Amino acid sequence: MARLVRIGDIGREFGLSPSQVRQLADTGVIPFERSPGGHRVFDPGQVRRALTRVATSVVVEGRWSSPDWQRSLDLSDLREDLVWRDLAADLVQDRLGTEARSIVGFAFTEMLNNAIDHSEAERVTVSAWVGRFEARFEIRDTGRGALAQGTSARSSAFRTCMTP
Repeated sequence: MARLVRIGDIGREFGLSPSQVRQLADTGVIPFERSPGGHRVFDPGQVRRALTRVATSVVVEGRWSSPDWQRSLDLSDLREDLVWRDLAADLVQDRLGTEARSIVGFAFTEMLNNAIDHSEAERVTVSAWVGRFEARFEIRDTGRGALAQGTSARSSAFRTCMTP
């Protein structure tokens, strides 16, 4: 059985106010149950699936518009493990479980390592968005890219969802 959370938890996860969560629940956009005390409780996975189906701009823009963590870094002598350590300490450590941190850390360091080893760029911008059940990050450089003809902005992105 999935862990049920309250309105405030859903709001923080998806960048919505409690009144927006109530409105989405009242109109049947997102499913909910009632606790023994009569409070609305939500399964985050079911809410995510419902919101993905409707994909309203208020949800997409609200949660993912500005990164929770962003750095512009010089690629010379950059070590992906040290960048991951900073990101994890600043943002990931308290938000994701051990298994999720391991998966996200592996994907992150592989992507950043690709930019370091293959982009031939001078700088990279690393952005991350982390919620209680989901993590996203982007590695953006102005290097050549694997299939590029000439120089333009290239990026890699990763998203993973973790259900409680």
